[in-house]
Amino acid sequence: MQVFLVRHGQTQWNVEGLLQGSSDIPLTALGRRQAESAAAALVGRVGDNPIIVASPLERARHTAHALADRLRVDVVVDDRLRERAYGVWEGVTPEERQRRWPDEVALWHAHGDPMLPGFEEHSAVQSRMIAGVEDWTDKAEEQGRTLVAFAHGSLHPRRTSRAASPSADPPHARQSGQHGLVAGSPAGSAAIGLSTATTSPQRRWR
Repeated sequence: MQVFLVRHGQTQWNVEGLLQGSSDIPLTALGRRQAESAAAALVGRVGDNPIIVASPLERARHTAHALADRLRVDVVVDDRLRERAYGVWEGVTPEERQRRWPDEVALWHAHGDPMLPGFEEHSAVQSRMIAGVEDWTDKAEEQGRTLVAFAHGSLHPRRTSRAASPSADPPHARQSGQHGLVAGSPAGSAAIGLSTATTSPQRRWR
């Protein structure tokens, strides 16, 4: 079976270099075009009736609907796919973060979990995202359908292992990037990642 992981399009906070995390920031005009570009690339590859699941955050849902509306299928929202919560760091530039929390930033870059209000531990993010994708992969496999999951940078396979946790500044906090048919892409792009397997591909991320 096929599993597609799709990152949301650009937001204004991507443009401004702000860490957005669980903040619900909408797509820019470019982000909406990126969503349509991703949908156009996927529509002929996912079959007539894929399972489309998305993070509850607007930027991911909007990107998902660009494809779902073309295929006239529903988007199922799964809270487990929401972006990692960064608490008081959300809406803050890397420069301000370094100035105000130098010790916490150093710990984060060393793959640790800073003790900050509202900051979600990596292990919790990893557990819920992998569980969500595994559950939907199992359902899609049982039904003989393709799975398309629309989410965030934290869902990238490299970021669901502890050694490659999202502890360096996430790309979506730094630059805007372009759409690409790749498993990971510059930030603020609708990046399509394809995994093809006969069993749940996300189980290899542990």
